[in-house]
Amino acid sequence: QTLNFDGNGLTVTGIISVSNKITHVGDTDTSFTFGTNEIYLETNSSNRLYIASDGKIGINDTRTNTFGRQLLVNGTVGINNDSGNVGIGFSRGTSDTYGYIGTGSWAVSGLNNDDFGITSGATGDLALAVGTGSELAVKCIKDGGVELYYDNKLTAQTLGSGFRVSSPDSYAQLQIMGFEGSDAILKLGAD
Repeated sequence: QTLNFDGNGLTVTGIISVSNKITHVGDTDTSFTFGTNEIYLETNSSNRLYIASDGKIGINDTRTNTFGRQLLVNGTVGINNDSGNVGIGFSRGTSDTYGYIGTGSWAVSGLNNDDFGITSGATGDLALAVGTGSELAVKCIKDGGVELYYDNKLTAQTLGSGFRVSSPDSYAQLQIMGFEGSDAILKLGAD
């Protein structure tokens, strides 16, 4: 190991061992701290980046052990690409892609650059759920169909030949109501 100071800076060849913390001179509330198998980066005396012993990362938060995810961000995340579309791809393993969320045709084929899209991968459906029990509300089927659910039960779906309304509990209803009490019109056949 060598330590060399040439007037322009310090050069170390080998390992630097620090027992606890590296602090910025003249700005002691900015530091790089080593815990037991943990790393903290602090500015203005607040933790900004935390890396836990299991590899989980917290940004503005150290609760990675109770959150249960690999990355926890306490705040708003911005994703930007000044030269093109931007988004997130979801994958399992090294090659299977299960979905995209983002802008333009990168996310959904046929979108304009200023459009926002969500898509499932080539083999799956896209589902939207609501409530604490994550009850299924809408399902976009990979062949282009759409299903609507109420209380986790299929109530309406598009078909290649039309639209079906169903009820698993009682008789099915199709209600057509006008806006704010105005008349409603149901047209069947061609104009």
